[in-house]
Amino acid sequence: MSLINTSKYGNCDFCPATNTNVVKRGKEYLCMNCKRTADTKKQMAKQREKVLIRGLIETQRSNGELDSTKELILDLDRVVSRYIRLRDMEKDGKITCYICESRVRWEKAQAMHYINRQHLGTRFLLANLKSGCFDCNVTKRGNLVEYAKKLNAETPDITEWLIEQSHTVSSPTRNELKELLCDFQNKLRLVESKLK
Repeated sequence: MSLINTSKYGNCDFCPATNTNVVKRGKEYLCMNCKRTADTKKQMAKQREKVLIRGLIETQRSNGELDSTKELILDLDRVVSRYIRLRDMEKDGKITCYICESRVRWEKAQAMHYINRQHLGTRFLLANLKSGCFDCNVTKRGNLVEYAKKLNAETPDITEWLIEQSHTVSSPTRNELKELLCDFQNKLRLVESKLK
């Protein structure tokens, strides 16, 4: 916990708000509303960049430029995300966020990882994956404190086990990735029956 104040009272440089709680960004001061707006715009820009990257990846895939291991991992990400969201979907087509329990359409929900996706050892473990809302997964950066509480309440000490697993070096072969992809595709076919 930091002892340095992250905000102070002052005037906002972006709107007419005066004598309000402000945060310094660079050389400017922002009120809490302007800060939220700026953070949202920044997040939306990141999301647009991800969409552009996905488009580039699809182009590389169609041109045969992608390494097959990377391609398999991308395919697995797509299939696993869809599987997790459909698995948790209820009859009305919505999921309940694992963390904040808000209701979201399954198409707008996200597959949340407790341990970041960069760790291949836990990237596709079902114990590490839950359905959630954009706010918990992206805006609150996984809301990890609440995520850990819920996971540990459901399965005691699971977070410690996941952390251990994330530290193991994992470099699956193409065959292992193909088997995993086939397994998740079969699971996905079963849960896709909910859409009919």
